[in-house]
Amino acid sequence: MVRTDPIQGALDDYDATTMAKAQAEEDLVASVAPEELLRPLTDDQQVFINLERITTAEDVKVVLQNATDEAADLLNAGGKTFEGIQAASSVAELKELSELLGRDIQRPFTAEEGYAARKILNASSERLTVLAREAVDSVSSVENTCR
Repeated sequence: MVRTDPIQGALDDYDATTMAKAQAEEDLVASVAPEELLRPLTDDQQVFINLERITTAEDVKVVLQNATDEAADLLNAGGKTFEGIQAASSVAELKELSELLGRDIQRPFTAEEGYAARKILNASSERLTVLAREAVDSVSSVENTCR
């Protein structure tokens, strides 16, 4: 086959090469078991992301959805539901703001502790809002009395 347009010929060659590379990558990923993909990397291993294959926002959504579908068991906190976390947080060790502030900062929150901490901080925020309103109201009443 004789090509009359050298630019079109180069584009065709590029497309064929790109498609062959993409197919080879898909075959490689398909040959690896999902458990193997979730194994932590060692110091000498790296993750490479082929940015040429991500062309639209839809591509990013598909990749994220596939990753979460494959690792759903790991991502849902061991099968806990939000309702279960709410119920368990009532027996969590964090009951007061002082307990929240005094905890070991190097230990991450469990789901129950995180929910309990959120409740404590929300209650603190509500109390602060009430105090601010009372302060503004008391200043207003003093100004009105002095006039």
